[in-house]
Amino acid sequence: MEIDEVNEFKIICKEFFEGKGLTVHFDPAISEEVSWRPHIFATNNEKLILDILTQETLSDFYIKKYTEIRNHLPNLSIYLGLVGDLDYFPEVILECSRNGLGIYKVNKALKLLIETRKPTIEDLTDRGQMAIVFGRPYRNILALRKCFRKCRSYIHWFERNLPKKALETLFEAIDDGSIQNVDTIKLLRGIDENVETLRNEFVRFREELASLQIESQLRIICDSDISRRIHGRYIYSEDENHQPIKLKLPPLNSLRANQWDTILTDATEIPPFQEFWESGLDIRNSWDEIRRRVNEYRERKASQLEEQARGLRSRLEKT
Repeated sequence: MEIDEVNEFKIICKEFFEGKGLTVHFDPAISEEVSWRPHIFATNNEKLILDILTQETLSDFYIKKYTEIRNHLPNLSIYLGLVGDLDYFPEVILECSRNGLGIYKVNKALKLLIETRKPTIEDLTDRGQMAIVFGRPYRNILALRKCFRKCRSYIHWFERNLPKKALETLFEAIDDGSIQNVDTIKLLRGIDENVETLRNEFVRFREELASLQIESQLRIICDSDISRRIHGRYIYSEDENHQPIKLKLPPLNSLRANQWDTILTDATEIPPFQEFWESGLDIRNSWDEIRRRVNEYRERKASQLEEQARGLRSRLEKT
């Protein structure tokens, strides 16, 4: 969708909400915690944002982003303004309904399809998913443990920015008996500045698990073009009948904090673990090469930050 088209739709939205007595702003910064700038911010007794989206510009990433915004700003009503044939949006509409996100059909006028509301456990707990509930951290950790209890033989965890909290979560589940009959754990992540700290943590984790007759491995994908293809957190295993288990997790912080989210317990669109595993380097056997790549990563980040700083200084001088 071209910028001129977006601007036309923004004007239509502005006229609609002003007709309801709201004050409308275009592309505002709505909070220090949220860097996202929605197309529309309207306010009077209520506060709402609306983004104008097409089939091409909407993705699971956007829905997750709106969910995160609501977690930060629970009193903000969030709407998606969908442009085009709604037959292309059935899964999106269902997902928005489950997560309490509103939908407008945007054309020459706005038509409300779904009103925003707070999600409920009944909405989020369905076949193939488990609810992660606002303000219920113990319940949320228990939901993940229930998933672990079904795992047999192995657990593979793939996350581009795998934190050390993943090791803690696994160890707690092993320690309390939620993980049993598992003899292999494989962890896979991308490269960043946190790899060295994670390596130190993993050494202790591996030694402790070895005493429990559980083998553990950690590999690092050093090719950023490969790791950038991953945008979620995935767990792979099998059940007692040797049927595959595929989980898609929310951020671990969602489990312990005041956020709504879901654990997908029957994830269909999930990256092939073995293919990515083979592209990684073992953190013990290939540490010298990984450390060299980490240093290169840090240098690139420093260079990018310096370039951004120069650009900012240049803009300030011009003003």
